[in-house]
Amino acid sequence: KKNWSAARDHCRNLEGNLASIPNKAVQAFLTVNLKSAAGDTWIGFSDKNWDGRFLWTDGSGVYFTNWAKGSPRLTNGDCVFMLRKPEKLAGYWRVGACSSKRSYICQKNTG
Repeated sequence: KKNWSAARDHCRNLEGNLASIPNKAVQAFLTVNLKSAAGDTWIGFSDKNWDGRFLWTDGSGVYFTNWAKGSPRLTNGDCVFMLRKPEKLAGYWRVGACSSKRSYICQKNTG
């Protein structure tokens, strides 16, 4: 488990980035595969650079979101994580303090 910035740095050191979720298919894949995760999981989405404007760390376009009801709450922080529990909310996104330590998902850069 790492805070959001340390998780991003670790992924970059592996020649990747924190995961981007461009569509429902990727979201479904991650939701199923993260059922065994220890807890909530950082993804590569944040509004650290521009409050209220969420962007992917790899620069890809924002064409899909999967916010939990009532999210995003900008007062909660700047970094986005995917919920693990309760089961009915697994896979939905919430905003949290970037300093919190959570599991995280890296993706390899392609091309």
